[in-house]
Amino acid sequence: MTLLSAEAKRYTLPDLPDDVGVTYELYDGTRMTTPPSQRNATELAAELVYLLKAATRGTDLGYVAGADAGYILARNPDTLVSPDASFSVPVREIFALLDR
Repeated sequence: MTLLSAEAKRYTLPDLPDDVGVTYELYDGTRMTTPPSQRNATELAAELVYLLKAATRGTDLGYVAGADAGYILARNPDTLVSPDASFSVPVREIFALLDR
């Protein structure tokens, strides 16, 4: 992923504008503006979402999402990422696996 711009001010999730067509991510409070994916990356992400969904259909393994998902990875300073494709497991499931 190519990041277009970074700014020096520390941002938090509520500081992010709701600009249509613009994707923002936060890395340790630094706001990054990311461009739309190019064709090859979009096709790859769509294929990955399809395969993940097919592999997990009918199970409770987790959630499959496309580029519209956002994940808070850290707070103070905030880190928010929006991958092109993702698979996430509910936190309660992770703890259940660790208790085994």
